[in-house]
Amino acid sequence: MSDSDFRAVSKVFSRIGINPRIVGILALLIFLWFFLSIYAGDRFYGLNNVENLLKRTGLYGILGIGVAFVIITSGIDLSIGSLVCLMACLLSIFLQVDYAPTTRAPVAEVQAADKTIVLRDSTEGFAPGDPVRFSGGNHAASSIKTIASLDQVGSGGAISIVVDTEFNRDDDTGIVDRLTKIESLTRADVEDKDGRAVVQLTITLVGSHALRPRDQIDFMLPPAADAARSDYTDLATQAIITDVDTEGGNTRVTIKSDIPKLTEAWLALPKLRRQRMSIPMALGLLLAIALALGVLHGVLVTKLSLPPFVVTLCGLLIYRGVSRSIMQDQPGGFGNEYESFQQLGAGKLVLWESASGTSSFGLPYPFLVMVIFGLTAAVFLNRTVWGRYLLAIGRNEEAARYSGINTSRMIIMAYVIGVLASTIGGVLFALYANSVPPSSFGAWYELYAIAAAVLGGCSLRGGEGSIFGVIVGAALMQTLYNLIQMLSIPGFNADQIEQAVIGAVILAGVSADEIVRRIVAARRARPIDRSRSGDGGGSPSGDASSAD
Repeated sequence: MSDSDFRAVSKVFSRIGINPRIVGILALLIFLWFFLSIYAGDRFYGLNNVENLLKRTGLYGILGIGVAFVIITSGIDLSIGSLVCLMACLLSIFLQVDYAPTTRAPVAEVQAADKTIVLRDSTEGFAPGDPVRFSGGNHAASSIKTIASLDQVGSGGAISIVVDTEFNRDDDTGIVDRLTKIESLTRADVEDKDGRAVVQLTITLVGSHALRPRDQIDFMLPPAADAARSDYTDLATQAIITDVDTEGGNTRVTIKSDIPKLTEAWLALPKLRRQRMSIPMALGLLLAIALALGVLHGVLVTKLSLPPFVVTLCGLLIYRGVSRSIMQDQPGGFGNEYESFQQLGAGKLVLWESASGTSSFGLPYPFLVMVIFGLTAAVFLNRTVWGRYLLAIGRNEEAARYSGINTSRMIIMAYVIGVLASTIGGVLFALYANSVPPSSFGAWYELYAIAAAVLGGCSLRGGEGSIFGVIVGAALMQTLYNLIQMLSIPGFNADQIEQAVIGAVILAGVSADEIVRRIVAARRARPIDRSRSGDGGGSPSGDASSAD
């Protein structure tokens, strides 16, 4: 290809917003898809695998888009994986749900021989004849009793509860919860939202209870109902309330699944659902934290002139340590509390469904989030003056500063965008996995992101980058992972060799970047050499003769 043809092709791709360097990566991606379609057949192009490939591309593509802005400014961000973990842990903490019994009191003393429980405070809600559960003691065994009488202790208002049977040992701590008797229960066959036949259980609880849908009820069988047992814990179960109504001074609740062993002989422990904060508030707080951390990264790089490698490497360690500390090294998650919200990470927009309803195909929501985020990022980078500023800073920060660009502000903005992308990714990864182990969640994700950005045309020297290329790079990374899984090479495990593939990809991308840079520099130098040779063919001798 001649120099003029090379420049013409480059201009065509530039006009449609595609870096010519991406064409090779895109061609490789298409080739791999074609190869896998032939080699693996429906294992590759099966609906489930395609959806999974799109989902993983969306999740890692968001991280790649974020780090691309940092790389464009000649920076780097090694804290992405730890940020993903931190944001996922914070989200699980912000959205934590607890269930508290409607009537609970702390215990000051258990007098086994006197069958007496002394409460720490004056507590309303207990009455003679009520069944209660004692638990949490250091010595006395957890058990179910019936209140025989209530007495006031001293002038402080503390209450002592005399129960019907003795405790096995004295104690000085514990908790007492009031239980509720079941008046009646009925079972009915209904259809769920998917049209499947299920058994719906309706239970009438004795007394009035301030319950709402999504509250919880624990059920337990007292020893009196089973003479062969002395404890109740082996027959305890729980359920989530879907509907609440009142009937003749009693409370009628509906639960979404049947408990076959449940009868009127069981006792109920109603619990109120307490959510730490709403979903919008949690997401807003995460975005505020992301903004603060992004500004912090940018200020450390611009104002203190610290190397981005050092700043983000320290962030990698700090954020991982903070995550493990706030979670006490215990995994977080959402359980079954946010099924609708979790669809954002695990669900899909259904485009096709079989007549029998057994199979379907759709676009995973993480992929759609990546498309929206990518379009916004592409418009920002290619169609706004701030995007041009970022590219100019990456090519020559000093020249950009002399031309009037506030380079510090723009670099800070790039790091803010990077942390924002990690936050979005952390939320989606957490919703998708529904389990957030702080010691390993998000590990190595920064390498996936950097590899996608480098493959997509982002030069580690800065000044070059394409959002479309990053998405192609992310898709190529996930296709390579898919390829390793389906080749089933003896002695190689896909998860074990994946990091080696990432390292090889980053090395190949950086090497290709250097080769392309040299080729472009050589092509640009040719016209200059020709003009010099044409203009100066006899000038040295001519100058000498005139001087003579």
